[in-house]
Amino acid sequence: MSLSSSLASSLGSIFSRGGLSSETLPEKRAMAVCAVAYVNRLPIEILHRIFMEIIASDSYDFAWIGVLSGVCWRWNCACQHTVMWEFISKRIFVAYPLVQRLHSAPLDQSDLQLLNRMRRLGAPEQFITQHDTMKPLIAPTNRTVREAMEEVKHYLKSRSYYEYVQRRRVLVLHVFVSWALLSFSLFLATTVCLAEGIALGVVCSPNMAFFLLWMTYLSIIVIVLANVVMETHFEPKPLFCRLRKNSPLIARSATAIVVGIACVALPTLLVQINFSRAERFPWLLCGITPIASLSMWQLYVLLSYVAPDVKQQITEQRTVFRPKAIMTFLLSNVPYAYPALFAGTIFCILQYVEYGGRTYVLFAIIPVLTSLVVLTLLFLLDFCLTRHAKDFITGGCLFLLMLFPLSLAWREFRGLTLLPVVTASFLFYLTHLRLSAMRALHELVVGALHPQNRHFR
Repeated sequence: MSLSSSLASSLGSIFSRGGLSSETLPEKRAMAVCAVAYVNRLPIEILHRIFMEIIASDSYDFAWIGVLSGVCWRWNCACQHTVMWEFISKRIFVAYPLVQRLHSAPLDQSDLQLLNRMRRLGAPEQFITQHDTMKPLIAPTNRTVREAMEEVKHYLKSRSYYEYVQRRRVLVLHVFVSWALLSFSLFLATTVCLAEGIALGVVCSPNMAFFLLWMTYLSIIVIVLANVVMETHFEPKPLFCRLRKNSPLIARSATAIVVGIACVALPTLLVQINFSRAERFPWLLCGITPIASLSMWQLYVLLSYVAPDVKQQITEQRTVFRPKAIMTFLLSNVPYAYPALFAGTIFCILQYVEYGGRTYVLFAIIPVLTSLVVLTLLFLLDFCLTRHAKDFITGGCLFLLMLFPLSLAWREFRGLTLLPVVTASFLFYLTHLRLSAMRALHELVVGALHPQNRHFR
């Protein structure tokens, strides 16, 4: 037992002894006066040690400072002493010694400006100066420590809420994804009913179909914006620091929204306008923006990836001509031509809608069919290796999607040819909804078992 602990226990025995004995009231008062005299004789260093051990024994609850300060004037002065404030600051601010030592580090002008703006604990002067490392650290005043304690509490609360948002971010985004999948599945089902001539009133109308499609687009935009907001807005940092840190995410999200509006939303709007007109303009105008975007992407791929390999291949073939190497090179670069192939697919689909003809359909289904075959094989191989049910379900949905272009290869388009697409869409939606519900249930269970994680409220 330390000296201060034994002294504190001795004081406790002195105070309690008067209440348990059968002494008279004057004797008790005399005993209390003697005890007060003993306490007043204590050196301030021992008082500081006792106060520190009281605070440490109560899980460093600094509310004891207010309690002990109200006992007498001498204890109030002891609580306001620099030693106590240094004890508080070292327990709360881990970086306090590091910040103080930064005063003696060689700093340039930008570092000095940054530290001058961020300084809270230390120097009485207005600007940071270079101090000798052998000198003792500057002790903070009680006012600066109080202000810093409030800032730390506010920061910890903001940080806790930011971590809570990050834990819930995936759950919120999956809710919007489920809504987008449901809207798209209902759009496909409405399209099948319209193509087959099934009359269900307002529920099965072109306006309802386009409304569901626009709801899908709106959900996707909300997903992108919610991801950016939940990732950047709640972090307890200054605005420009958050913008600089998350600038790649913001740039990618803005690019995705702009490309989606230009290549998906604008063609959909043109298709809706063309459906509502008595005299329709050429359907090829509806696909100008996606065809132009895919052509620009193809040009970028050719200049960035294919052209250097072509130059190297030409140099090698000049020395030794090898037809097998040429064929291998061409086959290995087929995936680089997929932007042009999908641009051709959009062109063929629009020409088929405009003029009809089996040739356009056959050319249009080749890139789509090959892509679906490759993706189906990849997901099924993942299922064989990992035994994850979601890989098997995704592979099954892609296999159902393959039935749509295959059916167009030997029969004309009608509403029932979209049934595999509708089935795959609803199956994927139900699977995703199940996974989202399981995740939400898991979050609720974890929140109920660990309520201490919600201390920010």
